[in-house]
Amino acid sequence: MIATADRTKLTLGQIRAIKASLSQKSLYYFARLRMPGVYTESRVYLRELCDTIQAFLEGRLFDDNAKQIDRLIINGPPRHGKTVTMINATQWALGHDPTLPVITASYNEDLSGRFARGVRDGMQETTSDPRKIIYSDVFPASRIKRGDASYQTWSLEGQHFSFLASSPGGTLTGTGGRLGIVDDLIKNAKEAYNESVLEGQWDWYTDTFLSRLESRSRQIIMATRWAEKDLTGRLLALEPERWHVVRLRANKRFPDSPQSDEDMLAPDILSAQTYLDRKTLTDPAIFLANYDQEPYDAVDKLYPALKTYRVEDTPTFSKICNYTDTADEGDDYLCSISYGIASGLAYVLDVIYTQDSMETTEPQTARVLSDRKVQRAYIESNNGGRGFARAVEKLLRASGDSSTMVEWFHQSENKQARILSNATSVCNCVIFPGGWQSRWPKFYQDVTRAGRGVKWTHDDAFDALTGVVEKSLTRPAFAIL
Repeated sequence: MIATADRTKLTLGQIRAIKASLSQKSLYYFARLRMPGVYTESRVYLRELCDTIQAFLEGRLFDDNAKQIDRLIINGPPRHGKTVTMINATQWALGHDPTLPVITASYNEDLSGRFARGVRDGMQETTSDPRKIIYSDVFPASRIKRGDASYQTWSLEGQHFSFLASSPGGTLTGTGGRLGIVDDLIKNAKEAYNESVLEGQWDWYTDTFLSRLESRSRQIIMATRWAEKDLTGRLLALEPERWHVVRLRANKRFPDSPQSDEDMLAPDILSAQTYLDRKTLTDPAIFLANYDQEPYDAVDKLYPALKTYRVEDTPTFSKICNYTDTADEGDDYLCSISYGIASGLAYVLDVIYTQDSMETTEPQTARVLSDRKVQRAYIESNNGGRGFARAVEKLLRASGDSSTMVEWFHQSENKQARILSNATSVCNCVIFPGGWQSRWPKFYQDVTRAGRGVKWTHDDAFDALTGVVEKSLTRPAFAIL
């Protein structure tokens, strides 16, 4: 930085030249000059992150065996500057090497477009303020070719191709890159819990993204650390020695709780109190992944703390409902949960959890619906469920019950993703009667012993509990802000 006393002796042109020179030499200075509100003195981690990226881009980052690192992973919490730092780094890299072809990819075309516009618009910035330093003042030789300024793909003057932004659903054909950047492929927890989504992203990375990178290229992966089988997890499992990992935890004292704002990565973005408040509201797995970069698989119990009520304290219900998941295959369980709704909570009244045939479960379900005075019954119509629903409705009408509405529907969303993303709502909003472990022992065992990071033998109980939340409750929004 320039001392105040010295600055009075310099002309405006000399000051501009010094700032431009410092920006050429230092990625951090370049980023701070352009976005001083982001790169503040208090956010020391951003200086360290910029210095690491610069060393990586310049070939000065080495492993323990003095071998040059050409693959970098950056895991960090949302809103802490990962993406904006990479936008600045891309501009800075193109300024130093106008021949560098860059390929970037984000979750979808909208997000990849935002990244692309950030790079392009910053490089095309103009100003009438003689005191402001813009990109062309720092890197005058790196100019986007006139008439070739589409935000998704463009070239610098004198180059055939310089930049492409895409996504797993987009195209990468006809291009090749020497710097490949992947920015947050996973949108949310539901996708992180969906094995088919993770598998599809891995296939895209290995079959498409890597095929567009030239030999001796460099890769940067930026991501929230969601799951063991996310892109970061798979790469570290297969080739840990090739990747340098920067892990930014919102709570620097992790796994202990922060004691003050000094324990936080950026307290002006996320204070210790806000961190603790969100920790009490958010699904533990989602919280660990977003803020402290711990894969959700590290949280063992699917339902770590379920609530109970005393039957004598049963409230007055605004509505009584039922959710039934019929048995898909021979060894599956039919799970039918009847429950009353009061104050936004579901109080479990009755459970049928059995592998008996439909000849037995159809009349049994109809009887419970009638006895419990269920007003609306939701029955999944997948794999024979519609026939089950029609049979139950017929039995109800034959018994003189005309008050229970039976609604069957097709469930098309990924089951595992639904279950995992609604687990906290089940813990917070579904209340079980005292002694339910003896009333429905198999149901109790399957629900309370289930883990998140294991393959479930039967998921019928979890599916039905998830359905209770989805169909009847107003779930709290656990958005990461």
